Amino acid sequence: MKRFKKILAPTDFSAHSDAGLRCADSLAKAFGSEVLVFHVLTLQEMERKLTLPPPSSYVDEIFQEAELAAAERYEKAAGPGPSASKAETAAASGVPFVEIIQKAREEGCDLIVISTHGRTGFNHMLVGSVAEKVVRMADCPVLTLHPEGLDPQGGLGRLEVESDREGEDA
Repeated sequence: MKRFKKILAPTDFSAHSDAGLRCADSLAKAFGSEVLVFHVLTLQEMERKLTLPPPSSYVDEIFQEAELAAAERYEKAAGPGPSASKAETAAASGVPFVEIIQKAREEGCDLIVISTHGRTGFNHMLVGSVAEKVVRMADCPVLTLHPEGLDPQGGLGRLEVESDREGEDA
């Protein structure tokens, strides 16, 4: 089995992305991996924060705040007990799927763990899926999680396995 040395765990600070952070933390513990928690500030987020052309030091502060928020979200999502021994944070601005793929390449990540928001139908067609684009374009393996399949208590949930035999769980 391949050992993952560095796991990229993107977060948008939503409850959905917390599932990915928990999973990345669990995998990092199992494999002795580093975790890179990564937040992409969208252009809309940057516009809200920047009403006037700010000094460059202010822009740096925005990224530092995002990295701090990512670290806090990771610690909260990982839950009580020790989390992965090596967790870093980073932030960038731009188009989320592009930045996630680029960061994974730059950092030499072996795995990306990302949650999906579960959009379907018109919303999915209109907005698309960051996770789907990452899966299609990343150079490394991508583990996607659908939050509805997760245990609300913070675990990875029970894996449901279908059986060919009626009334029997595998």
